[in-house]
Amino acid sequence: MLDSIMQEEGAHRWEPPTIPEPVKLVASLLTGEPELLAQVKEALSQELGPIDLESELLPFDHTSYYTPEFGSGLQRQIVTFEKLVDPGGCRKSSAGPTTWRARWPGTENGG
Repeated sequence: MLDSIMQEEGAHRWEPPTIPEPVKLVASLLTGEPELLAQVKEALSQELGPIDLESELLPFDHTSYYTPEFGSGLQRQIVTFEKLVDPGGCRKSSAGPTTWRARWPGTENGG
């Protein structure tokens, strides 16, 4: 019966799983204190490798969701890292938002 189903037009054959290709890491840095960005980017590059692309500093005024935690006048910068990584290892990185937020004293509100 399975053979007849597989022979139907448009049926897909099962293929063994493939190893995913390496991926590019992207970080979106959100801050009310742009002067901290150089320190943050340096710390990120020490852990994740050299930054190869970075956006201009962009106003982040699309939502007020983060205002209670970060304050108003937020800005965002997006950076990418040169080294491609195994997507299976991305979850193992310690570069999570809570971890990074705690690294800068005086930024209790996220900075």
